[in-house]
Amino acid sequence: MRFSLLLSLLAVLLLASTQLVSAQREWSKDDIEIFQLQSALEKAEGPGTTFYSIMNLTKSATAAAIKKNYRLRSMELHPDKHPEDPKASERFKRLGLVNKILRDERRDRYDYFLSHGFPKWRSQVGGLSGFYYSRWRPGLAFAIAVVVLVTCVLQHIIQRINYERDTKRLELLTEHAKLQAWGPSFRSKPNGVRPERKVRVPLQVDPLPAYNTDPIEEERTLKKLLARGLPEGPKVDMKISESGLWLGDGEGNWEEIGTHKLEVPSASTLWPVKLLRRITGPPSGAGKSAEKAYDEASGAAVAVSKSGKKSSKKE
Repeated sequence: MRFSLLLSLLAVLLLASTQLVSAQREWSKDDIEIFQLQSALEKAEGPGTTFYSIMNLTKSATAAAIKKNYRLRSMELHPDKHPEDPKASERFKRLGLVNKILRDERRDRYDYFLSHGFPKWRSQVGGLSGFYYSRWRPGLAFAIAVVVLVTCVLQHIIQRINYERDTKRLELLTEHAKLQAWGPSFRSKPNGVRPERKVRVPLQVDPLPAYNTDPIEEERTLKKLLARGLPEGPKVDMKISESGLWLGDGEGNWEEIGTHKLEVPSASTLWPVKLLRRITGPPSGAGKSAEKAYDEASGAAVAVSKSGKKSSKKE
């Protein structure tokens, strides 16, 4: 996959994944009082402390239970009972404020934030201080990881599609080359009796009929196919033997082709792995060959098409 495309995808995903902290909402005076009291309560009593827990209540407590527990807790936390604690007065004052909120209509508002989360005080966010909900903001490393993952998935899909297409094309050409070279009984002929031959094979060919275990019927079917002659359209020069298949360029040069030369798409064929191999050190001769294997093998199928075009022009 081209690096220009990768850079474009990187830029798009970076923009899409950048999430700013949400702007401050128009909180009411009661909302702000609840936020401030909740923040002070957690700071003094510990994270997770709520209006209900400081009163030894549950969220479903009735008004009568709130009134009763407030009397009990106010006696427990009264500053006169804790003369040695300099923060006793502040604690007792917070208890009174909690009691007032839980005993009027502000309780519903508190319950809402208790269920959905409390915004936190933040200074100079976007130039303004206030209560903001914390939002997760993916960093550059995360954005790059997403880009790498997405491009690798897309590259693998494209490689897989190309591999299956090239495999099918080469298998069809090989079958038809064998039919042209060795006749209708080529499937049943044993190894060692099929000589090397040069043939012309149409580029646009249909799959041969499925193999028939009855040799007589098999040969009859393929004879009929041969009797029709070669279909119209571009053709390529091919040389076939029991050891392989070669494509001619019309100038006396032959290039070996075949499905065995196609590299199956895998993790090692993805661009990050290839890039890492190039960065970590100079590749050996074998390394260069392995690195080019997929492109060269896939290019063989393309070369077939190009050769066919040349042949059609000559004809």
